[in-house]
Amino acid sequence: MTNVNNSENLFSGFVTDYDRMIDWEKRLAREAPFFKKIFAETKPGKLLDTACATGHHALMFYSWACRLLHLMPVLK
Repeated sequence: MTNVNNSENLFSGFVTDYDRMIDWEKRLAREAPFFKKIFAETKPGKLLDTACATGHHALMFYSWACRLLHLMPVLK
């Protein structure tokens, strides 16, 4: 059984499996129009991506020249 008190190791062990479970190319292609519409309406100067996990959305936003801070909190 995994020790949930060691969340850093729990997440680290899950990263590879998580990325294999998600077809990121298809997911981002499906979600990009939504985010582009919101960004066009609100014109955010900066973004904060909390719980960014493996960072695929953060990379997409960054590729659109967004100033970005992305965080993945680790419970201790």
